[in-house]
Amino acid sequence: MPNLQLATTIDRLMRRLHVRIQAKASDFDKENLGPTGSMVLLTLDEIGTAPLHKLTERMQRDKSQMTRMVRQLEQKGLVTRQPSSEDARVTLLALTPSGCEVVLQVQQEVAETLEEVLSPLNQDDLATLQAILQRAL
Repeated sequence: MPNLQLATTIDRLMRRLHVRIQAKASDFDKENLGPTGSMVLLTLDEIGTAPLHKLTERMQRDKSQMTRMVRQLEQKGLVTRQPSSEDARVTLLALTPSGCEVVLQVQQEVAETLEEVLSPLNQDDLATLQAILQRAL
């Protein structure tokens, strides 16, 4: 049977983070990416240069939605498309240097927000939480 108390606690944490990051977005989201655009960049940073289908799979999004989002990110100079050296039919997506800078900004904002939300925890608690989350992921 699922642990509803754990699910509720994690859901509350995620919503609290989302709300606080959204409240700060006007200060750091200079490209007007919104949550989805930021998630695409963070995911691409995590998986590295990849074809659209891999990014779509990882984000569990519709291919047409991802195509539009990638096009917008490409127009903003944050993502580039390049042909695959292994398969000429495949186009790979990669972060540009500007895209990497935006990823660092978003990661910094997430880290600062997490620090605020998790401020009641001591260093040992934080280390334990990190170890648990790494195992879960």
